[in-house]
Amino acid sequence: MNTGESWTSGGSAAELAQAATPALRDELDADSIAALEAAFEEQLEQQSQRLSRAVDHMDLKQLQHEAHLLKGSAATLDHDLLRDAALQLELLLASDTPRTRIEAAVAALLAEIRDHRIAHDAGQAWR
Repeated sequence: MNTGESWTSGGSAAELAQAATPALRDELDADSIAALEAAFEEQLEQQSQRLSRAVDHMDLKQLQHEAHLLKGSAATLDHDLLRDAALQLELLLASDTPRTRIEAAVAALLAEIRDHRIAHDAGQAWR
């Protein structure tokens, strides 16, 4: 994402969420944080699909990109379980890891995304 662009003029939702560093989060109002959360939630389905395609083709570069992006976005928004699952995949991809372990880490990350979305949707039903 070009740091010179405004947040509304480009970049994916995940990139927008990742742009909010912890220091910046302290300065954002509740509406801005809610907008980042909404963008993050919208992007999760697309990231899930990209992860699935990448593992099917064992596209290590794409898996690395998705894991890194998700790790940063989740960390920024304090989604620790998602962050940890993405970090685990990222670490495995950085070493000479057997395919089966990479597939298992992607499956764990995809399961965490599903769990996160279910919890998020349940929380939305109460609002």
